[in-house]
Amino acid sequence: MARGRKKRKEKFRAAVVGEGITEWHYFHDLKQAEKLPYQLKPSLPKHSNYQEIFRKARQLISEGYDHVYCVVDLDVILSLEEKTRERYEKAKKKLLQIPDVFIFETMPCTEYWFLLHYKEFSTRIYPDYYSLSRELERFLPGYEKSEAYFRRNKIYRTLKEAGNLNKAHSNAKRLCAERARQDDSLFPFSEFWALMDLLFSKS
Repeated sequence: MARGRKKRKEKFRAAVVGEGITEWHYFHDLKQAEKLPYQLKPSLPKHSNYQEIFRKARQLISEGYDHVYCVVDLDVILSLEEKTRERYEKAKKKLLQIPDVFIFETMPCTEYWFLLHYKEFSTRIYPDYYSLSRELERFLPGYEKSEAYFRRNKIYRTLKEAGNLNKAHSNAKRLCAERARQDDSLFPFSEFWALMDLLFSKS
């Protein structure tokens, strides 16, 4: 009698859903640079808002991804009316009831995580991307949110090699701890450090 074939174990699959091309290029470059031993899919939603990010996360879980990581910028959300911010919090709470979906927030935006690779610890407030863009350009000359820029510059590798990933991790983790003691919605922070821990824990 022929022996039954052993079922092949599927490789762990994770997806990252961000608001736009900045996040897509960062995680695409990270995947290539680090040669992760599992599948990592950077994913772009159709629209750059939290509703579309959350919808895409549900879709990816239904497609069989083991983990889905949502990356959310808070600057636009915090600029909206209070009822809209409340709807975001309710939607976030509902999404997190789905096993293996995670949400990582940054105030104001993903570029703040980039800045943390270079700066010493600081709690300076940046209400939005434009308020930090000039400072970021001191370290990343010519930086812009464009396909042309990201094609010329491998953003994850640039930050890791020209900046300091350990510094960014330490700064971000400390800011998150400090934020818990603050009562200011504009207090700067990034949960990228926790996302990076998850990504590399699978390696």
